[in-house]
Amino acid sequence: MKKITLTLAAIAAAFTMNAQNDPFYETSFETAEGYTSGTTIDDQNNWYTFTDSDPNYFVISNANSSEGSNSLLFESDGAGFTNEQGQALLDGPYKILETSGDVIYSFDVFLESPEAGETASTFVFTTNEIVQGPNGASIGDRTSGIYMTVNNGQNVIAAYVPNSTPGGPNQLSILDNFTYDTWYTIEVRHYFDDNEIEYFIDGTSVGSLPSLSSESIGIMLPYFTNDDTDVYLDNIVFGDSSTLSTNNFETNQLTHYTNNGMLMIDAEAQLENVEIYSILGKKVGSEILNGNKKEFI
Repeated sequence: MKKITLTLAAIAAAFTMNAQNDPFYETSFETAEGYTSGTTIDDQNNWYTFTDSDPNYFVISNANSSEGSNSLLFESDGAGFTNEQGQALLDGPYKILETSGDVIYSFDVFLESPEAGETASTFVFTTNEIVQGPNGASIGDRTSGIYMTVNNGQNVIAAYVPNSTPGGPNQLSILDNFTYDTWYTIEVRHYFDDNEIEYFIDGTSVGSLPSLSSESIGIMLPYFTNDDTDVYLDNIVFGDSSTLSTNNFETNQLTHYTNNGMLMIDAEAQLENVEIYSILGKKVGSEILNGNKKEFI
């Protein structure tokens, strides 16, 4: 089970609201969302593979998920790639998110462990600008990137850092280590007004870097290197601060506080149920209640 840490402010808002604004984009690759298990994701719900990537590498799978039944499987065959990028690349649903608010996205990811003699696949999740031109929209500069790869013998989660020298190679800033066969929740927050990007792993901040020169985020581009191991992707949430806010909630007489790591809830009326949402608007817990007091660890 994944460890999920919530801020108190996010929990308080979730307890008192009846209706919550949907984030700009959210998917868990479930059948109820219109995905078909056991088939390639290509041309499902506005996901497409790039022209030089085989769509059969990207499959809706019920073999492993962080929650629910399905996830997106990046299925390796160990053959590597002969395309220019040396990778299999997906083109995700997009909409331009302007710099009027903070832009936040998160996803859950699982990398299989390699067996003896195998090479683990590298997983990358990037976001890019969308550039509007006379012939329509096209993909522009990269705005952020998360890499899960092997660096000097260590399994690392790293952030993309562009080289300050035009034309120079891009660089990575290591955020933390990871363990194979484990689900991780990666969250990236773009604070455009402060020219900063903050990174979170399983709810804990692991560092900040200067923002890139880009002024908007328009599209997500996940890919992997197809070495010898599979990758699973699940629970993508993508939006700006206005679409992820908790507006329009109706309050009852309710108090809450923390005590020795526990969240305590006390209400005048009988509580029927509680739903807990992360700051990204994703429901991470719920419970049917009977009474007006409840303790949560």
